[in-house]
Amino acid sequence: MERIRALWHAVGAETREMPADVHDAALAWTSHLPQVAASALASVLGQRADAWGESLFALSGRGLDDMTRLAASDPDMWADILGANRAHVLEAIGALRACLDDLAAALERGDRAAARRLVESGQAVRRRYEAGRVP
Repeated sequence: MERIRALWHAVGAETREMPADVHDAALAWTSHLPQVAASALASVLGQRADAWGESLFALSGRGLDDMTRLAASDPDMWADILGANRAHVLEAIGALRACLDDLAAALERGDRAAARRLVESGQAVRRRYEAGRVP
């Protein structure tokens, strides 16, 4: 184990020991959910581009680049990862779905404050993430 830890440290990574299920649960939220969200976003954009034409992509900016970068990942690798960790991934997808459903309901009601709270919450979490991230 020490040789493996030394290898990861040599390339600048931090290592942590934890039970496999804790690892799988954490990665479902921090790695697998972002992959799923990026792939789903790219997929629905592709469907919309089929209707609009490629001009839709010409109207995009950095935000779309940032949000869809992960969608270029290896499909076979991700199908295996998602299948192997499906219980945790399904939990994370459920939480994202609930958040999107809440936002959709707020928008249907014309509830600007609820939409703002979502963006504000996301902004606060992004700041926490940046502050706590290992360089």
